[in-house]
Amino acid sequence: MRLWRKLRQWMGRRRFEADLAEEVRIHREMEAEYRRTGGEGRHFGSTALALEESREAWGFGWLDSLAQDLRYAWRGFRKAPAFALTVVGTIGLGLGLNTTLFTVFNTYMLQTIAVHDPYSLYEVWWESKDGTYRATWPQFEELRRQNAVPADMAAHDFLFASVDGRFGLGELVSGNYFPMLGPGASLGRTIEPADASAPGTGSVMVLSQSAWKNWYGSDPNILGRKLWLRGQPFEVIGVAGSGFAGVGDVVLDFWIPITMHARVNGGESIFGPAHPARLRVLARLKPGATPEAVRASVLAWAKGNTADLPAERRALSAQIVSRATAIAISPQLLAAFSPIFVAFGLVLAISCANVSNMMLARALSRQREMGIRVSLGAGRSRLVRQLLTESVVLALPAALAGFAISQATLRFATWLLLATVPPAVGKLIRIPPLEADWRVFAFILLASAAATVLFGLVPALQTTRSNLVEANRGDFSSDHRPSRLRNFLVAAQVTVCVLLMIYSGIMLRSEQRVTSRDVRMRTSGVFDLTMSAQHRTKAADRLRQAPGVEEVAGAWRAPLFNSLPQIAVVPSGSKAEVVAGYNFVSPEYFSVLRIPLLRGRAFSADEAKAGAPLAVISEATARRFWPGKDALGETIAIPAKRQGDPRSGRLPAFASARVIGIARDAISGFIGSGIDPSCLYFPTVAGAPGNESLLVSVTGGKEAGRRAIDSALDQLGVGIADQINPLDEVLATMIYPFRVAFWIAGFLGGLALLLTVSGIYGVLSYLVSQRTKEIGIRMALGASEAAVVRMVVAQSMRLVALGAATGAGLALLVAPVFANLVEALKPYDASAYVWAVLLVMAAALGATYRPARTAVAVDPVSALRSD
Repeated sequence: MRLWRKLRQWMGRRRFEADLAEEVRIHREMEAEYRRTGGEGRHFGSTALALEESREAWGFGWLDSLAQDLRYAWRGFRKAPAFALTVVGTIGLGLGLNTTLFTVFNTYMLQTIAVHDPYSLYEVWWESKDGTYRATWPQFEELRRQNAVPADMAAHDFLFASVDGRFGLGELVSGNYFPMLGPGASLGRTIEPADASAPGTGSVMVLSQSAWKNWYGSDPNILGRKLWLRGQPFEVIGVAGSGFAGVGDVVLDFWIPITMHARVNGGESIFGPAHPARLRVLARLKPGATPEAVRASVLAWAKGNTADLPAERRALSAQIVSRATAIAISPQLLAAFSPIFVAFGLVLAISCANVSNMMLARALSRQREMGIRVSLGAGRSRLVRQLLTESVVLALPAALAGFAISQATLRFATWLLLATVPPAVGKLIRIPPLEADWRVFAFILLASAAATVLFGLVPALQTTRSNLVEANRGDFSSDHRPSRLRNFLVAAQVTVCVLLMIYSGIMLRSEQRVTSRDVRMRTSGVFDLTMSAQHRTKAADRLRQAPGVEEVAGAWRAPLFNSLPQIAVVPSGSKAEVVAGYNFVSPEYFSVLRIPLLRGRAFSADEAKAGAPLAVISEATARRFWPGKDALGETIAIPAKRQGDPRSGRLPAFASARVIGIARDAISGFIGSGIDPSCLYFPTVAGAPGNESLLVSVTGGKEAGRRAIDSALDQLGVGIADQINPLDEVLATMIYPFRVAFWIAGFLGGLALLLTVSGIYGVLSYLVSQRTKEIGIRMALGASEAAVVRMVVAQSMRLVALGAATGAGLALLVAPVFANLVEALKPYDASAYVWAVLLVMAAALGATYRPARTAVAVDPVSALRSD
């Protein structure tokens, strides 16, 4: 009530002011009448002071003071629009870039997925000695029935497949998946338990909102339409609720019942006797349950369920991760992305330092005004409040500008990504709506408030420490405290700029290094095809007969997609285990990719069909396993425990293999890691279970080859191929992340350089204007123009040199963070350091040119008369 009364008083302050003025007038008249009649006593005093004390008693004097400060700041900036626009643009740019990054962070890590009660949704799994362990269907069914686990369970498995000729990302889901999540349907209905009642049934599909819109133009008649997926027709029964695109960081296009697993995947059925472990398990915690209780219950159950399995497959621990957001926040994730956050934050810091110097210069130019205000009774806190209010007046439009810049940046970055990404990976990209919500608005408001403190409060505090007598005269000594602050800000700007420029150079050198690498295999004229196992053998046979097709090879893992799986082996003549990369390839693999065999031979067709215990090894493997010896005829033992990639599900079926050939070294895995340090090739045939790729070499160019492949596959069925990627586009895809990293680092570094140069120019221009009298005296006493130029240049270059040395030192300290990421990233690249430092110093030297020319143009007589 008291606050409301005070607010009413302030809103009706005009009436209160009028009443107060009338009351003061009456008191004045009464005092005058009293004195005319000869009375004596205390005087009424100052009318202005009486009015001020009355306003303070009303309790809203601070609002009047704030309103006065705002009006005063607005009038000041109207007289200097260039200054105001420069500050708003500089801070807005820093805020905009950081808001762009936060919007992406918010979309993936803070916004909840569009399901019922997302914070009770978790993914659970258990781990064994051989790695992460997914569930089999019987295990999922038993775990779901366990009353000891306080959670409901649903199962899902990813499915990357072609839907009506369009590559799609989807999931096979249990019948209770949608009922448990509760995303609803915007059209039709979702998958229900009756749709997944028995293996092989449930030829129905639910589309996502984005797939319905992008593939079929939001056709309202989509319900009941038959869509072909891996040669199987599926009836569209619904479109998922708005905003729901799956659980996890992959934006999905469709969902089908898990009972169709064998029909679309081939291979061993999850419902068959082999029970392959393929399923991920989602859990919705029951009321009152905690994640730790569910984790403990799942672990206790998993240990009992896996007790009869081999020791390396028994459950040792259980994990539970929140699926309330697309990506669960973890310390490891934040640590991995911290360099990006720091880089964007440093750009904002440079912007604030730049503006701090501008605000400091502006405040110092008003020292005489402040001195007069102090002499009239204004306290230091009142001056600080006035200067800080001016910063707030600029920060608010800067926040609006930052928001506009962030929205424009997001649209441009999305367009640039889709326009420049290689086609092989472009069809895999699904970008969720990067929309601003209350968190984004709160972030930009908090960031603008922090920026206000950074660029406004410190200069205000420093400036108001001035000596009153000096301020009234307008004189400033060379050791004035704000001068030291200004120098510190300039040096800090240069430090951050050099740090960012060094890493821009490192990224550029890495991108050049990767781009120039020879993968030492044929990529032009070779296509990588992926499809389900039941179609692979027929497709390989049909493609071999197709016109325009040279040769077809099969491989477990296609080259250049990812790092090679690892397996522990023991070379003959040694007792120590050695971890090496490996792959399963058909005999045609080496000829399709033109990887020559330097010695020995490749597998024969019969050996490949039988899965003979043979191996072809790379040159590097031969040198590593048997240095100085002939590797042909040697054997490679594979220990019984077979320590390989536990998530691959593909290990040799034999205990040892004899080396029959030595192939030339190549880059089979991640291009950033360079030539394979070791590679073992084991025999397989194109249609063998577990293989993922068919490699097809064609004649007549990429387009003609693609038409030949499409024509051959269409004769076998609609949409049997999930992906058909030219291998040179796959190579471009592997290079693309390095190119994007360079673009981002180069943009941030260039922006930092621009802000730093403009900051140096602004500071020097201000210093020259402040030292006009001193420069005039020097020139009147005989100082040459060259001496004046050296004085101006030296003053800035000392700070630049200090900042450059500090920035280079920080880059060396930060380098270990990047040293072990990929082989192509060399954080100690000397040329990147040298060129970055030279570029920044050259740019800073260029920024001193105009102020130096202004200094030598000073007329000594005019300068001496200026005061």
